Amino acid sequence: MTPVRLVFIDGIPGSGKSTTAQRLCLHLASLGARARWWYEHEQGHPVLDDAQVRSIRTGAGDAAGLFARALDGWSALAAACGAGGTVILESTLFQTTVGTQLLLDWPRGEIDAHFDRTLERIEPLAPALIHLRAAEPDDALRRICAERQPWFEQFLLEQLRATPRGRRLGRITFSEVLEYFRDVREVSDGMFARFQGLKLSRDPLGNAWPQTYRSITDLLGLPPMAPLAPPLRPGDYTGRFRAEGTGDEWEFEDRGGELFFAGYSRGRLLSCGGDRFAVEGVCVEVMFEREGGAVGSLRCSGALPGLARRWLRV
Repeated sequence: MTPVRLVFIDGIPGSGKSTTAQRLCLHLASLGARARWWYEHEQGHPVLDDAQVRSIRTGAGDAAGLFARALDGWSALAAACGAGGTVILESTLFQTTVGTQLLLDWPRGEIDAHFDRTLERIEPLAPALIHLRAAEPDDALRRICAERQPWFEQFLLEQLRATPRGRRLGRITFSEVLEYFRDVREVSDGMFARFQGLKLSRDPLGNAWPQTYRSITDLLGLPPMAPLAPPLRPGDYTGRFRAEGTGDEWEFEDRGGELFFAGYSRGRLLSCGGDRFAVEGVCVEVMFEREGGAVGSLRCSGALPGLARRWLRV
């Protein structure tokens, strides 16, 4: 088995990019392959730094310089991938790059030219592209906002208002947010059609994730993904934990034999064996620590800003 060295997973917010990228990375690791998943907001991202992208989207800073450095990042990544292993990038090709360029009101020709230059740098890797593409983007985004509660819709509105595109439009309602994501989808569709290599487009609506995962492994020439094993004793980990230094609290609950953050519809912890878990859809690992056989604390690892490292059971 020789896994593809570079895999792109893209789509609109909430389409399942992070969860799919994480599942693929865990699957490759279970097969004994080296794999690295880069979460879109992770510090040290090899192509586009999240903090710089957020600043550039407001029109502050040197956007041309940011995307020129991104091209250098693609070249460096291509060289690093040549040494072996698989790198999985979510959001980078379409959502972060195209989405930012449209918020900056870049001409379509410049957006396409940057994409072509990107493809030139990664062509030696023969990358694969998985596009989680909703057939009805307006319906998909409304559903995602409903699932994520009112804060997410407000976040999208505020984000658009702060950009050159938003300032040009003036009054921003959710209709302008929908129009923006339709534009992202239109440009992404054209790029998907021009992408040379392995590629797959799947509609994330309908929750047919077992079939989607099977389509992905078939595309990449991998064995099917095995179902995730639940933790052996989820009750060992339930309860509240408080972060040292900040006082922030996490609470975990057992839902039918699986472990979740309390109060969230998602937020599942994926068992990685023993007392080690991955937080679903986020680049954070949790290692529970025992004292006299009972779980008394946990340690977190992950390159996210502000992440507390040690939490004590309350």
